[in-house]
Amino acid sequence: LHQRGHALGVVVQRGGKLIWSGPPPRLDLGGKSVLEQWQRLCGVKALQFDREGVMAAGSVVEFDGALKKIPPQTILTDFLVDVTYPVEPGSGASVIARILGEAVGGHRTAPGGGSVTFLGLRPRDDQSASLGYETRTWFEILKSLGAYPRSRPEVAVEDNPAVVSRESP
Repeated sequence: LHQRGHALGVVVQRGGKLIWSGPPPRLDLGGKSVLEQWQRLCGVKALQFDREGVMAAGSVVEFDGALKKIPPQTILTDFLVDVTYPVEPGSGASVIARILGEAVGGHRTAPGGGSVTFLGLRPRDDQSASLGYETRTWFEILKSLGAYPRSRPEVAVEDNPAVVSRESP
């Protein structure tokens, strides 16, 4: 993140969208601490967990702000992939995901139209309906944050192939 963090910040300032899901980084490949730089980039004031995150099996993630239209998601297991990472958002960041009122996601916009989103959880997306129902949390998050743009601004319908494939018969 030392070099990439700067590059990511530039991308966000120029209108790019950064979405970080999962645990915050601690060290770069050279062994240098990158946590503070990541916190500044993501608008995270403080971590509300120890090194390993929080087991949250059975907990329900409720979305807010930019993700308010997304249905709640249940954390299914206590496996490592389902560990959550609660945080305290810093100034300029809004809470977009909570478990029992505790922030596990934040979002902030940049002056150049970009944004940074942190999700301290694994959003599920299960098109095969392996649990008996389709889950599309990841898709809805990405769509809500503008990851699937139309081919041209003047196109009246959603024509992005990812949107068409998920929202049509």
